[in-house]
Amino acid sequence: MSIDAARRQAGTGKAGPFFSSVGTKLPVLIGLLWLCLLPVVIPNLSEDRGIFVSVAERLLAGDTLYLDVWDNKDPLFFYSIALGRLVSPLMDIVLELFWLFWAAAAAVLIARWCGCENKAAAFTGFVLTPVILTGGMYIAGMTHLPGIAVALMAAAAALFRKYSAAGTLLAALTFLKIVMLPVAFLIVVAVLLLHRRWAGFVWAAAGFALAGGLIVLVLQVRGELLPYLRSLVINVSYSQGTLGASGLHPAVEHLLRVVSLPFLLTFTTFSVTFIMLLRARRKAQQAAIQSEETRTLLVCEVVAFSAGLAVLGITGMWGHHGQVLYLAAVLLAVDAVLYLQTAALGRPAAMAAGALCFALLLSGPVGPEKYYDSVLSAERSVTALAEPSSEAQALLAIAPSGNYARVGQNFDGGHAYGLEEWKLACPRFHQYPFDSRHLLQEAANCLPEADVILIDASAEPLPGKEAWNEYLERVHALLVMKYLCSHGEERICIRQTV
Repeated sequence: MSIDAARRQAGTGKAGPFFSSVGTKLPVLIGLLWLCLLPVVIPNLSEDRGIFVSVAERLLAGDTLYLDVWDNKDPLFFYSIALGRLVSPLMDIVLELFWLFWAAAAAVLIARWCGCENKAAAFTGFVLTPVILTGGMYIAGMTHLPGIAVALMAAAAALFRKYSAAGTLLAALTFLKIVMLPVAFLIVVAVLLLHRRWAGFVWAAAGFALAGGLIVLVLQVRGELLPYLRSLVINVSYSQGTLGASGLHPAVEHLLRVVSLPFLLTFTTFSVTFIMLLRARRKAQQAAIQSEETRTLLVCEVVAFSAGLAVLGITGMWGHHGQVLYLAAVLLAVDAVLYLQTAALGRPAAMAAGALCFALLLSGPVGPEKYYDSVLSAERSVTALAEPSSEAQALLAIAPSGNYARVGQNFDGGHAYGLEEWKLACPRFHQYPFDSRHLLQEAANCLPEADVILIDASAEPLPGKEAWNEYLERVHALLVMKYLCSHGEERICIRQTV
């Protein structure tokens, strides 16, 4: 049976008892689920999101990315935040929902392509997918959700033979979340090879070249291209520079840094379920289950899972990096629903609950206490988005404009919001104890150019961090010699005019 014929046959057939029953209540279920997830997707500026907001605000103030203001994330990610903040700071929440919606929509398209009936596809996309993507490794406002959303859209485009669109999306992914590119690229290549769409390689390459060329042109015109390329080199040093102390192979050490209980639950649930589905299909006789669509989906799952582990073995540093595996988890959820749709199973309510529990396990679920905390902190997080931080207010109390630098780690709180009239003297407004001596020296050399220096509470000596402690000593010597510092909640040092 051809792919198109199998898809038409599956798409016009009746859904199994599970989805035909759940379908009447599906809009209510989707609405309740997304309402429950709303507190979870509100970005918390006390996390790295505060840095991203500050970078976006500096872009809106006219700074050049990676040159006047620096962070190691990719340019389209910062552009998206800045564009949202042109409307309102609360667009940070809308943007997070935007990425979640498009990931869900992509999952719906993939499910429909594989033969899922409309209700089953909607259940997969708008119920199971958001549950998976907001699991225990998810942190609102970080870069992985946008990367997963675009990667899923690229996969859907390739499956529907929109090869130039797939190439365009891969180009966007390159400048949005580059570590997700190998996973999405290999999925698209796998689809093209399995279906022997040789012309598809040409169309995908053309889409990639055109979109990528336009993005490169924008970066070049803005003066950000070469600084961005240098930033990529720094990223490699960052991801490899703190390894080696344990004597383990770098790939093993990277993976160990990512391992957490949610990661283990996602890894184990995926592995066990994939094997179970594979064994079940080997025994099955239904043509729909043994279709070419299903075989393609199985290959995509293996590619996404294997490539995700490889990416983590090269770049993994923190627990939330494990979200790379959520792409494979969503594809597996599509596979599981496709199987359930064709299975003659009773008790639809119990099956719906079971599918939801399965998605929770795939997500490496959030503990009740963490969800409870997100609900309690929702109002505070929204307020923090909508008003300038205490650091910004302290600077504005000195003068409406000026020249400043900041010393401290990544506990930023979105300090640059409200400081449009102030000039950032030093691009690196956040530093890390694991930064190299060279980078810390660059930061220290820049500080004397600032008329005002913000000193964050995180700028404290740490045992065993010699380069970091030397940097702080140099900062302290500078402040004693040339600046007058306050000692309140916000420590602000002003250059002495004498």
